[in-house]
Amino acid sequence: AINPGSSGGPLVDSKGQLIGVNSAIITRSGSFSGIGYAIPHAQVNKVVSSLIAHGRVIRPALGISIAPEHIMKQLGGEGVLVLDVIRGK
Repeated sequence: AINPGSSGGPLVDSKGQLIGVNSAIITRSGSFSGIGYAIPHAQVNKVVSSLIAHGRVIRPALGISIAPEHIMKQLGGEGVLVLDVIRGK
């Protein structure tokens, strides 16, 4: 169960093995019953490894900057308008 204060806590299976980290709950009643969400342990391991090695989480990037969606609508285009290609990405 995800209760106040247990977000960020371990999610374990019936054998006591870590399978994730509790992150959020969606509830219609405001109580602590509903749909709980957890970050899978494999993702947690990647983030922790990156934090240890680099002091931050490194995420993949396309290496481009794009125009806001409303610009494409004004131009009558579809898709993405690439404004710049970022060197080294």
